[in-house]
Amino acid sequence: MTKLTAAAGEPPYLRIAAEIRRRIADGELAPGERVPSTRRIAEQWGVALATATKALTTLRLEGLVEARPRAGTVVAGA
Repeated sequence: MTKLTAAAGEPPYLRIAAEIRRRIADGELAPGERVPSTRRIAEQWGVALATATKALTTLRLEGLVEARPRAGTVVAGA
């Protein structure tokens, strides 16, 4: 489990988005592959669902992920 600490200095949603962004850049998450769901993010990082949603929204606004019907949120570009 990856818990976030307040000592890092930036809001938790930005730290979560940065970690998922890194995984996309490193090729751990390929185009078309599902990213963690809001529930999975909340559980894994110990944050509220609203925080997890904000992290995924940040990535969506950056064009890194997209929501697909019946598939969830996936890495953009497939």
